[in-house]
Amino acid sequence: MSIKTINFFIICLYLVSCVSEKKGTNKYNYFANLIDSVEFAINVEKYEKATFLIHILLREDSTHIKTNELYAELLKNLGRYNESTAIYTKLVELNPQNAIWYYTQQSELNAKLGKKKVALSLANKVFQLSEDTFDYFFLKSNVHLYLKEYNSALNNLDSVLSINYSHFSNNEKKILLYQKTYVLLCSGDTISTCLFYNLNKEKIDSFLINISQGDRFDFCNESDNDKQN
Repeated sequence: MSIKTINFFIICLYLVSCVSEKKGTNKYNYFANLIDSVEFAINVEKYEKATFLIHILLREDSTHIKTNELYAELLKNLGRYNESTAIYTKLVELNPQNAIWYYTQQSELNAKLGKKKVALSLANKVFQLSEDTFDYFFLKSNVHLYLKEYNSALNNLDSVLSINYSHFSNNEKKILLYQKTYVLLCSGDTISTCLFYNLNKEKIDSFLINISQGDRFDFCNESDNDKQN
């Protein structure tokens, strides 16, 4: 452990000792500041710091919703999927109005764990609660993608594209087109990937720029340039 990290932990311990002596607004500000620090640490992949801060927050209030949401996200990023799923189960009880999101996360996590029946059961639960065709088929596509069942993933995307495409927002259309291109790429079918990408290039590129991955399918353009040369 580096000196900087040790100093950071010492400062955090000092803050903990201070908070026990303060109530009301000061404690609220303390929580808000630490939560901001946790979010930043997760975003820059400083997971050791994030873990340390989350345990401080949980010691103060083990039922704090935002803290538990960040903890579930952190565990997911660390590849600790079973533990992350357990936190989302806790969150369903703490914050049932956001159950759709928690079940969605659990469905994808179980798919990553190879638990197909559980993952699909949770996806069905999401649909029962939301009745949202877009979210349902998109989630099922992700489940099959994580299970490396690429044909099933594509079939679910095609179901959305064929049933209700005209009713989706422009951003939802971009997401669907990108997702299908990405699934084709994961399947190893680069020819179909590039054919579909070039047919929908403008919308897909617009989405990629938004997620700072504008060069993901550049190899398709390079293939075209090679043919011309």
